[in-house]
Amino acid sequence: MKRIPFILLTLLSLLALALPNATAQSDTLSDLRLFQKAATSDSIGDNVAANYASAQATDSVGEKIRILESLYSAGKYNQVLTLSRQIQEQHDLSKAQNILRLKYTIAAYKDLECNREADSAAKLFWRRDPFYKVSEDSDPLSFQEVLNNYYTMPKFSLWLAAGKTFIKPQLDTVHNILASEQRTPTYDAEGYVVQIGLEYRPLRILTVSLAPSFSTYKIDRTSQRSDIATFYYKEDCQAIALPLYLDATLFAGRSVVEPSIYAGAQVRYILRSQYKAYEEAVGSYTKIPDSKDNLNLKNRLNTSILGGVRLYINGRGRITYFGDFGVVYDLHPYNAPSKKFDNQALMFDKSYVPDIFHLLEYTVKVGVKVNLQYKTIAKYKYGY
Repeated sequence: MKRIPFILLTLLSLLALALPNATAQSDTLSDLRLFQKAATSDSIGDNVAANYASAQATDSVGEKIRILESLYSAGKYNQVLTLSRQIQEQHDLSKAQNILRLKYTIAAYKDLECNREADSAAKLFWRRDPFYKVSEDSDPLSFQEVLNNYYTMPKFSLWLAAGKTFIKPQLDTVHNILASEQRTPTYDAEGYVVQIGLEYRPLRILTVSLAPSFSTYKIDRTSQRSDIATFYYKEDCQAIALPLYLDATLFAGRSVVEPSIYAGAQVRYILRSQYKAYEEAVGSYTKIPDSKDNLNLKNRLNTSILGGVRLYINGRGRITYFGDFGVVYDLHPYNAPSKKFDNQALMFDKSYVPDIFHLLEYTVKVGVKVNLQYKTIAKYKYGY
């Protein structure tokens, strides 16, 4: 019985010696996945662990992002992901801060071989900054590897264009009341157009645009009635149109210069049309009459087919400039054939019945496009 106190005392002494060793062996990073890239020295690991602990207690976003970089440099990828999530949830980040956070998050995912997560974060990164230039000197190699598998293109854009229209009336019927009158009249027609368009890119090389436009036209018709008499018919017109464009970019990507071809259709409505009709004779004074309205003689609602080419010049940031050469052809006559005899003043006073013709327009425009939102596209069908 005398040995029992001695045995108890010995057991208590051994237990007291074992407790410090047991505490020293506890590892707060027991769930950390170990990779060859994650190997670091004990001194660096201790310093980073201390910084990580201090990051949990500070409210400074800048300090936490600096610690995030230190954790990544030390190979503590799991802690990078944990701290990145905390920064996102606890702080309202600026664009620059969020870009830095995503950079090390993507690199950590890649080094942990979480490729699907790295790709998802890369797509989010490109949405945040579609113009980012990867730096081979300062960016982590894993981050560069993931980001270089993608590029960005505009998804939604708003553009404005203006230009000049050259019109070639395509004659169907010319009504000559006077036998001596020139059988084929001479037309001189031109106009101006302004457009605003909303563009959407459903595919890498294809965009769809809806672009309301406002146009003004001047159509001058001249015919020789005799050796000394010339008849003039001058018309001013204003119209609005709603064209739909399908635009295919030939070398879609991030190049500075990108040519494209487009085709489409439009609906046009004539808002205003006025004319002056008079005859001039050699040796006599001619008073030019006031303009008169003749909307009732027109096909006010008309449909057209169109096509053309564009040359895009991508500027810095979201701005793109372009030049446009297009062709528009009306499917219905400009003057309504069923109303050709409705203007009796023209028919009896001026001996003129309006010609029946279709408008063929050539337009030259310049414009500027602002890219509102971008989409991320994988190179060579890469992605998880």
